[in-house]
Amino acid sequence: MTFNDSLRFRTAMAFAVLLLSLLALDFLSVSIVERRLRARAAEEGAVLARSLAAAVENYLSQPMNGITVLASRLDADRSVDKRTSLPLLDAFGHAYSFFERILVLDPDGRLRACWPPDPLLVGLDYSGFDWFSRSLQSTSVVWSYVERSSAGNEPAVTMAIRSRSVVTAGILSLSQLRRQIGSLSPGGRGFVALVDETGTYIAHPDPAVAESREVDPNLYLLRPELDLRGSAFLSRDALGRSVAAFGLSLNGWTALVYRPESETLAVPLEASLALVASLLLGALLAAAALGSVFRLLGATVRGLGAYASSIALGDYGARYAGPTYREAAAIVRGIDNMREAVYHRERDLKDLTETLEARVRERSDRLVMSEKMAALGLVAAGVAHEINNPLAAVAAANRSVTDFLTRMPVQVLASLAALSPDEQALLRQLVQDAGPSVLAGRKRLVARRSLAVELEGRGVADADVVAEQALELGALAGEPDSVAAIVSLPGGRLLLGLAEEIVAGLRNCTVVEEAVGRASRYVGALVGYARTGEAPEGSRSVVDVVGGIELALTLFHNQMKRGVDLHKDYAGRACVLGDEDALSRVWMNLIANALQAMEYQGRLDVLVRQEGLAPDSGIAAASGMMVRVEIRDTGSGVPPELADHIFEPFVTSKRPGEGTGLGLDMTRRTVESAGGRIFFSSRPGDTLFTVLLPAEPEGGD
Repeated sequence: MTFNDSLRFRTAMAFAVLLLSLLALDFLSVSIVERRLRARAAEEGAVLARSLAAAVENYLSQPMNGITVLASRLDADRSVDKRTSLPLLDAFGHAYSFFERILVLDPDGRLRACWPPDPLLVGLDYSGFDWFSRSLQSTSVVWSYVERSSAGNEPAVTMAIRSRSVVTAGILSLSQLRRQIGSLSPGGRGFVALVDETGTYIAHPDPAVAESREVDPNLYLLRPELDLRGSAFLSRDALGRSVAAFGLSLNGWTALVYRPESETLAVPLEASLALVASLLLGALLAAAALGSVFRLLGATVRGLGAYASSIALGDYGARYAGPTYREAAAIVRGIDNMREAVYHRERDLKDLTETLEARVRERSDRLVMSEKMAALGLVAAGVAHEINNPLAAVAAANRSVTDFLTRMPVQVLASLAALSPDEQALLRQLVQDAGPSVLAGRKRLVARRSLAVELEGRGVADADVVAEQALELGALAGEPDSVAAIVSLPGGRLLLGLAEEIVAGLRNCTVVEEAVGRASRYVGALVGYARTGEAPEGSRSVVDVVGGIELALTLFHNQMKRGVDLHKDYAGRACVLGDEDALSRVWMNLIANALQAMEYQGRLDVLVRQEGLAPDSGIAAASGMMVRVEIRDTGSGVPPELADHIFEPFVTSKRPGEGTGLGLDMTRRTVESAGGRIFFSSRPGDTLFTVLLPAEPEGGD
């Protein structure tokens, strides 16, 4: 769909929505008027119902108060015990002429006395009447249901109240109340009515309905849960009439006001149609205006879109081509300003990015070098000690060799000349067969003393000196007979002395060679770890993992040799593809952390395996193999609160001043850049760091 088609479709939709909105507005306005009229009618009905209820209560309150006063007077008058017409009852009956009859009953329901007096009624049983049984259970006035009057077909109601010794009741005629209510009218075809708690009409404008004692069709208004006593209820019945009900607080009767809604909701149809027509005309005019606006807006949007797209593609020389009315020109000026600002900011951002990248590279190099220097500082003292020992051995051996060479031109050559040819041949044989110096310390003393005793037994003089010379030659240490035979030769003692000095010189040369080798190995380890800049940053090559770990162990040899029990488990060579310099720092960091966690006392296990890729390893290798490196220590472990953050920068479990918190972060990044994973498990006394790396065949590219 083209933009024009979309615009036309949207215009049609906007017109349809506008039309529907106007119709809905018309309907809503009529509904609002209708609701307001209905609410006003309901309020008027509620006022009428409340007024009617107040008038009825006022009408009933006088006889109710009178029967209450009579009950209290009779309770205090001793004449109430007589079953005859009482003067008090007579006086009260004449004073309250609206009562048809007044009854004084025993608690068992027997009639004691009545007014007007009727001896035939005295003794009758009223206990079966509902109002009597309810009066025995209440301390206030109770009301009977509406009944037929004894004097005719008029409605009547009995009100009764219990005192201490009697129940006093009065039968009240409602004929006057019925006539008064029947004369009331809310206007029009509305009417008012009064019903008891059963819904039976007490008063109705139609005498036939009132006398037939019909039940009001809206009996639901009298449901107990509504509890209309002293309150109003507004509703609408099935005949389309608004109903207002108000409950009497005295006895549960209800005043009703009915008003036909047709009299209150009359809205002229002509006014509604005129409103609809005016709204439709306004909609047509608005649609025409909207169509013109949308066409102009469409051309503007297309021009602005093309202009913005050119700028987004980096064409900062593009120009706007479209309608140039005042508003569009303002937008174009804003986009032009934005274009200039974006161009300059993009240029500045590029310069800033290059500067930041250069600074990051510089800081990264410094950080790497800082980590290297920190590790070298950790092992510097131990390496210096390990180099100093071989140098001391070289110095001592050099002194011995120098002394021997100094004496050789005079003493040694003269001694050789004094030996016979056979003795010289024996000298050469002793020098060639000389082994390492036998034993040392206390064991050497014991061996020398034992050999001296043997020689003394064979008559050799200066047996201790000869035994020491034999032990130094090594080959004669356990041969007392051979030693005795050599000593017995004419130049035997001279021969043993020359052999001892020559063998000692040779051994000193061996010591020098071994000491130089040890020093060279430590220097090589330091140079191998500290070298930097020999390969481009991030360069990748085939790296021997075991060789890198051995280099780190060599540097930490002095720290480990007195308190760390080292166990190595290597299964051949294991090669990976990565940055050799960075990987060497990985092994240094992990081993240094393990040693510091153990405080250089405990067991350190180092395992290197090349194995098949595990499904859950999370790494990929073209060779289908991976290298597993495990470094386990018996140190204090990683605190639980740091376990989830140990590979983050500046997080460390070491004491202040012992670590920067960058080692494990750099280790993680190095391992991940090589396509591997690093993870750990830790508890006090057992911490294991595991590194998984893709294996690379030895000598591969």
